Amino acid sequence: MGVILTAQGEIKEAVKAFEETLRLHRTYDQESSLLYPLEGLGDVLQVSGDLSGAKNKLQEALDVMRKTGQHDSESWILADLGDVFFAEGDFATAKSNYEKALELDKAANLKDHLNGVRVQLAELEMEQGQLAEAEALTADALKEFEAEKSRDGQVAAYSVRMLVLSEQQRPVDAQREAEKAAKLGQGMQNRYVQTKLAIAGARVEAASGRYTEATRILDTTLAQTEKYGFLLRQYQARLALGEIEMKTGQVKAGRERLQSLETEATSKGFGLIARKAASALELPAS
Repeated sequence: MGVILTAQGEIKEAVKAFEETLRLHRTYDQESSLLYPLEGLGDVLQVSGDLSGAKNKLQEALDVMRKTGQHDSESWILADLGDVFFAEGDFATAKSNYEKALELDKAANLKDHLNGVRVQLAELEMEQGQLAEAEALTADALKEFEAEKSRDGQVAAYSVRMLVLSEQQRPVDAQREAEKAAKLGQGMQNRYVQTKLAIAGARVEAASGRYTEATRILDTTLAQTEKYGFLLRQYQARLALGEIEMKTGQVKAGRERLQSLETEATSKGFGLIARKAASALELPAS
Protein backbone atom coordinates (compact mmCIF):
# COMPACT_ATOMS: atom_id res chain seq x y z
CA MET A 1 0.00 0.00 0.00
CA GLY A 2 2.83 2.40 0.82
CA VAL A 3 4.45 1.88 -2.57
CA ILE A 4 1.17 2.40 -4.42
CA LEU A 5 0.27 5.49 -2.39
CA THR A 6 3.69 7.02 -3.08
CA ALA A 7 3.30 6.61 -6.85
CA GLN A 8 -0.22 8.07 -6.71
CA GLY A 9 0.90 11.16 -4.79
CA GLU A 10 -0.78 10.25 -1.49
CA ILE A 11 2.39 11.10 0.41
CA LYS A 12 1.00 11.51 3.93
CA GLU A 13 -0.90 8.23 3.67
CA ALA A 14 2.17 6.49 2.25
CA VAL A 15 4.28 7.64 5.20
CA LYS A 16 1.60 6.39 7.61
CA ALA A 17 1.53 2.99 5.88
CA PHE A 18 5.29 2.51 6.07
CA GLU A 19 5.51 3.77 9.66
CA GLU A 20 2.70 1.45 10.77
CA THR A 21 4.45 -1.48 9.10
CA LEU A 22 7.67 -0.62 10.92
CA ARG A 23 5.82 -0.31 14.24
CA LEU A 24 4.26 -3.75 13.83
CA HIS A 25 7.53 -5.42 12.91
CA ARG A 26 9.31 -3.80 15.85
CA THR A 27 6.47 -4.73 18.22
CA TYR A 28 6.88 -8.39 17.28
CA ASP A 29 10.69 -8.17 17.16
CA GLN A 30 10.83 -9.10 13.47
CA GLU A 31 14.12 -7.43 12.61
CA SER A 32 14.53 -9.30 9.33
CA SER A 33 11.25 -7.77 8.11
CA LEU A 34 12.30 -4.16 8.78
CA LEU A 35 14.28 -3.89 5.56
CA TYR A 36 11.46 -3.32 3.09
CA PRO A 37 9.42 -0.73 5.02
CA LEU A 38 12.65 1.15 5.85
CA GLU A 39 13.55 1.28 2.18
CA GLY A 40 10.01 2.30 1.25
CA LEU A 41 9.92 5.03 3.88
CA GLY A 42 13.29 6.31 2.71
CA ASP A 43 11.97 6.47 -0.83
CA VAL A 44 8.79 8.36 0.06
CA LEU A 45 10.72 10.82 2.24
CA GLN A 46 13.04 11.53 -0.68
CA VAL A 47 10.05 12.05 -3.00
CA SER A 48 8.47 14.47 -0.52
CA GLY A 49 11.69 16.46 -0.04
CA ASP A 50 13.03 15.24 3.31
CA LEU A 51 16.49 14.28 2.06
CA SER A 52 18.03 13.99 5.52
CA GLY A 53 15.23 11.74 6.74
CA ALA A 54 15.44 9.65 3.58
CA LYS A 55 19.18 9.17 3.99
CA ASN A 56 18.76 8.09 7.62
CA LYS A 57 16.10 5.49 6.81
CA LEU A 58 18.01 4.11 3.82
CA GLN A 59 21.20 3.85 5.85
CA GLU A 60 19.25 2.04 8.58
CA ALA A 61 17.95 -0.32 5.87
CA LEU A 62 21.54 -1.02 4.80
CA ASP A 63 22.51 -1.73 8.41
CA VAL A 64 19.61 -4.20 8.80
CA MET A 65 20.50 -5.82 5.48
CA ARG A 66 24.12 -6.39 6.51
CA LYS A 67 23.15 -7.64 9.95
CA THR A 68 20.53 -10.08 8.65
CA GLY A 69 22.29 -11.07 5.43
CA GLN A 70 19.43 -9.99 3.12
CA HIS A 71 21.69 -8.84 0.31
CA ASP A 72 19.05 -9.33 -2.40
CA SER A 73 17.79 -5.79 -1.65
CA GLU A 74 21.15 -4.03 -1.64
CA SER A 75 20.93 -2.68 -5.20
CA TRP A 76 17.54 -1.06 -4.50
CA ILE A 77 18.80 0.68 -1.37
CA LEU A 78 22.01 1.85 -3.05
CA ALA A 79 20.09 3.25 -6.02
CA ASP A 80 17.67 5.07 -3.71
CA LEU A 81 20.62 6.53 -1.80
CA GLY A 82 22.08 7.52 -5.16
CA ASP A 83 18.96 9.56 -5.84
CA VAL A 84 19.40 11.39 -2.54
CA PHE A 85 23.05 12.19 -3.23
CA PHE A 86 22.15 13.26 -6.77
CA ALA A 87 19.50 15.68 -5.48
CA GLU A 88 22.04 17.05 -3.00
CA GLY A 89 24.44 17.67 -5.87
CA ASP A 90 27.01 15.09 -4.76
CA PHE A 91 27.59 13.59 -8.20
CA ALA A 92 30.61 11.46 -7.27
CA THR A 93 28.83 9.59 -4.46
CA ALA A 94 25.63 9.26 -6.48
CA LYS A 95 27.52 7.76 -9.41
CA SER A 96 29.37 5.35 -7.13
CA ASN A 97 26.04 4.15 -5.72
CA TYR A 98 24.45 3.75 -9.14
CA GLU A 99 27.41 1.84 -10.55
CA LYS A 100 27.52 -0.51 -7.55
CA ALA A 101 23.77 -1.11 -7.92
CA LEU A 102 24.28 -1.92 -11.61
CA GLU A 103 26.99 -4.46 -10.76
CA LEU A 104 24.72 -6.18 -8.24
CA ASP A 105 21.78 -6.23 -10.63
CA LYS A 106 23.88 -7.71 -13.43
CA ALA A 107 25.22 -10.41 -11.14
CA ALA A 108 21.70 -11.32 -9.98
CA ASN A 109 20.12 -10.83 -13.44
CA LEU A 110 17.62 -8.31 -12.04
CA LYS A 111 16.79 -6.81 -15.43
CA ASP A 112 13.92 -4.52 -14.49
CA HIS A 113 15.79 -2.78 -11.68
CA LEU A 114 19.01 -2.74 -13.68
CA ASN A 115 17.34 -0.76 -16.44
CA GLY A 116 15.81 1.64 -13.96
CA VAL A 117 19.28 2.33 -12.57
CA ARG A 118 20.56 2.86 -16.13
CA VAL A 119 18.01 5.66 -16.48
CA GLN A 120 19.07 7.19 -13.15
CA LEU A 121 22.72 7.05 -14.19
CA ALA A 122 21.87 8.51 -17.62
CA GLU A 123 20.30 11.54 -15.97
CA LEU A 124 23.42 12.01 -13.86
CA GLU A 125 25.68 11.71 -16.92
CA MET A 126 23.54 14.30 -18.70
CA GLU A 127 23.95 16.75 -15.82
CA GLN A 128 27.72 16.29 -16.08
CA GLY A 129 27.68 16.92 -19.82
CA GLN A 130 28.39 13.31 -20.78
CA LEU A 131 25.68 13.28 -23.43
CA ALA A 132 26.92 10.35 -25.53
CA GLU A 133 27.08 8.13 -22.45
CA ALA A 134 23.63 9.30 -21.34
CA GLU A 135 22.14 8.61 -24.76
CA ALA A 136 23.62 5.09 -24.86
CA LEU A 137 22.28 4.29 -21.38
CA THR A 138 18.75 5.41 -22.26
CA ALA A 139 18.85 3.44 -25.52
CA ASP A 140 19.84 0.26 -23.66
CA ALA A 141 17.18 0.80 -21.01
CA LEU A 142 14.45 1.50 -23.55
CA LYS A 143 15.26 -1.62 -25.53
CA GLU A 144 14.85 -3.77 -22.43
CA PHE A 145 11.77 -1.95 -21.11
CA GLU A 146 10.06 -2.31 -24.48
CA ALA A 147 10.81 -6.04 -24.52
CA GLU A 148 9.36 -6.37 -21.02
CA LYS A 149 6.38 -4.12 -21.89
CA SER A 150 7.12 -1.96 -18.84
CA ARG A 151 5.18 1.24 -19.48
CA ASP A 152 6.44 3.13 -16.42
CA GLY A 153 9.99 2.15 -17.29
CA GLN A 154 9.66 3.28 -20.88
CA VAL A 155 8.14 6.62 -19.89
CA ALA A 156 10.91 7.27 -17.35
CA ALA A 157 13.57 6.39 -19.93
CA TYR A 158 11.99 8.55 -22.63
CA SER A 159 11.77 11.44 -20.14
CA VAL A 160 15.55 11.47 -19.82
CA ARG A 161 16.31 10.53 -23.42
CA MET A 162 14.36 13.43 -24.92
CA LEU A 163 16.26 15.88 -22.71
CA VAL A 164 19.57 14.35 -23.76
CA LEU A 165 18.64 14.71 -27.43
CA SER A 166 17.56 18.29 -26.82
CA GLU A 167 20.91 19.04 -25.15
CA GLN A 168 22.60 17.57 -28.21
CA GLN A 169 20.80 20.17 -30.36
CA ARG A 170 18.62 17.51 -31.99
CA PRO A 171 15.14 19.05 -31.60
CA VAL A 172 13.45 16.87 -34.23
CA ASP A 173 14.68 13.66 -32.55
CA ALA A 174 13.75 15.00 -29.12
CA GLN A 175 10.23 15.86 -30.29
CA ARG A 176 9.83 12.41 -31.85
CA GLU A 177 10.71 10.74 -28.55
CA ALA A 178 8.42 13.13 -26.68
CA GLU A 179 5.50 12.09 -28.87
CA LYS A 180 6.18 8.40 -28.24
CA ALA A 181 6.36 9.03 -24.50
CA ALA A 182 3.15 11.06 -24.49
CA LYS A 183 1.23 8.18 -26.08
CA LEU A 184 2.62 5.73 -23.55
CA GLY A 185 1.90 8.06 -20.66
CA GLN A 186 -1.80 8.51 -21.38
CA GLY A 187 -3.85 7.33 -18.42
CA MET A 188 -0.89 6.05 -16.41
CA GLN A 189 -1.38 5.85 -12.66
CA ASN A 190 2.19 6.55 -11.55
CA ARG A 191 1.97 10.29 -10.97
CA TYR A 192 5.61 10.66 -9.99
CA VAL A 193 6.76 9.35 -13.37
CA GLN A 194 3.94 11.23 -15.10
CA THR A 195 5.09 14.58 -13.72
CA LYS A 196 8.68 13.76 -14.70
CA LEU A 197 7.49 13.25 -18.28
CA ALA A 198 5.48 16.48 -18.27
CA ILE A 199 8.46 18.59 -17.16
CA ALA A 200 10.72 16.95 -19.74
CA GLY A 201 8.10 17.52 -22.44
CA ALA A 202 7.83 21.18 -21.50
CA ARG A 203 11.61 21.57 -21.77
CA VAL A 204 11.55 20.06 -25.26
CA GLU A 205 8.81 22.51 -26.24
CA ALA A 206 10.82 25.43 -24.85
CA ALA A 207 13.99 24.29 -26.64
CA SER A 208 12.04 24.51 -29.92
CA GLY A 209 10.83 28.03 -29.10
CA ARG A 210 7.27 27.02 -28.19
CA TYR A 211 7.35 28.92 -24.92
CA THR A 212 3.59 29.42 -24.55
CA GLU A 213 2.91 25.69 -24.71
CA ALA A 214 5.85 24.93 -22.44
CA THR A 215 4.57 27.43 -19.85
CA ARG A 216 1.07 25.96 -20.02
CA ILE A 217 2.40 22.46 -19.33
CA LEU A 218 4.61 23.66 -16.50
CA ASP A 219 1.86 25.69 -14.80
CA THR A 220 -0.39 22.61 -14.79
CA THR A 221 2.41 20.34 -13.59
CA LEU A 222 3.47 22.74 -10.86
CA ALA A 223 -0.06 22.72 -9.45
CA GLN A 224 -0.05 18.91 -9.53
CA THR A 225 3.31 18.59 -7.81
CA GLU A 226 2.20 20.97 -5.07
CA LYS A 227 -0.97 18.92 -4.60
CA TYR A 228 0.88 15.59 -4.48
CA GLY A 229 3.78 16.81 -2.34
CA PHE A 230 6.48 15.93 -4.90
CA LEU A 231 8.99 18.57 -3.80
CA LEU A 232 11.78 17.72 -6.27
CA ARG A 233 9.33 17.80 -9.18
CA GLN A 234 7.94 21.11 -7.88
CA TYR A 235 11.44 22.58 -7.85
CA GLN A 236 12.14 21.23 -11.36
CA ALA A 237 8.97 22.86 -12.70
CA ARG A 238 9.79 26.18 -11.02
CA LEU A 239 13.31 26.09 -12.44
CA ALA A 240 12.04 25.51 -15.98
CA LEU A 241 9.47 28.31 -15.62
CA GLY A 242 12.10 30.72 -14.32
CA GLU A 243 14.41 29.92 -17.22
CA ILE A 244 11.60 30.51 -19.73
CA GLU A 245 10.72 33.84 -18.12
CA MET A 246 14.33 34.97 -18.39
CA LYS A 247 14.47 33.94 -22.05
CA THR A 248 11.20 35.63 -23.00
CA GLY A 249 11.90 39.04 -21.51
CA GLN A 250 9.99 38.55 -18.24
CA VAL A 251 13.19 39.30 -16.36
CA LYS A 252 11.72 40.62 -13.11
CA ALA A 253 9.37 37.63 -12.72
CA GLY A 254 12.12 35.21 -13.73
CA ARG A 255 14.66 36.61 -11.29
CA GLU A 256 12.16 36.58 -8.43
CA ARG A 257 11.18 32.98 -9.16
CA LEU A 258 14.76 31.77 -9.48
CA GLN A 259 16.01 33.63 -6.40
CA SER A 260 13.17 32.22 -4.32
CA LEU A 261 13.88 28.74 -5.67
CA GLU A 262 17.61 28.98 -4.95
CA THR A 263 16.91 30.00 -1.35
CA GLU A 264 14.31 27.29 -0.73
CA ALA A 265 16.29 24.53 -2.45
CA THR A 266 19.40 25.42 -0.46
CA SER A 267 17.48 25.33 2.83
CA LYS A 268 16.08 21.88 1.98
CA GLY A 269 19.44 20.47 0.90
CA PHE A 270 18.64 20.26 -2.82
CA GLY A 271 22.08 21.38 -3.92
CA LEU A 272 21.68 20.50 -7.60
CA ILE A 273 18.52 22.57 -8.07
CA ALA A 274 20.03 25.44 -6.06
CA ARG A 275 23.11 25.48 -8.29
CA LYS A 276 21.04 25.38 -11.46
CA ALA A 277 18.83 28.23 -10.25
CA ALA A 278 21.93 30.29 -9.45
CA SER A 279 23.38 29.53 -12.90
CA ALA A 280 20.14 30.58 -14.59
CA LEU A 281 20.30 33.91 -12.75
CA GLU A 282 23.76 34.54 -14.16
CA LEU A 283 22.74 34.01 -17.79
CA PRO A 284 22.09 37.15 -19.84
CA ALA A 285 18.35 37.87 -20.08
CA SER A 286 16.65 38.14 -23.46
